[in-house]
Amino acid sequence: MVANSLRKLAICVAALFGASVGPAAAVITDAPAPAKPSKIKVETFAQGLEHPWGMQFLPDGRLLVTERLGRMRLISKDGKLSPAILDGL
Repeated sequence: MVANSLRKLAICVAALFGASVGPAAAVITDAPAPAKPSKIKVETFAQGLEHPWGMQFLPDGRLLVTERLGRMRLISKDGKLSPAILDGL
């Protein structure tokens, strides 16, 4: 009688396990393709920055960039990077 009860319990546990794991494995799919091609274009404007952190455009078109290392850099309109104008921020 005890063996019969243990057998029923084992069958119930196996059924519950199969019911809980099966649907989770079936849900994995690839990400859907974008509906429309993106109009965003990514271009490298300046090189040589180490972990750029924040940016602010100046009225004359130049760009102030802070780096995580504590430097502030200035980038000209044509993408030329200045030496650190402030260090240890």
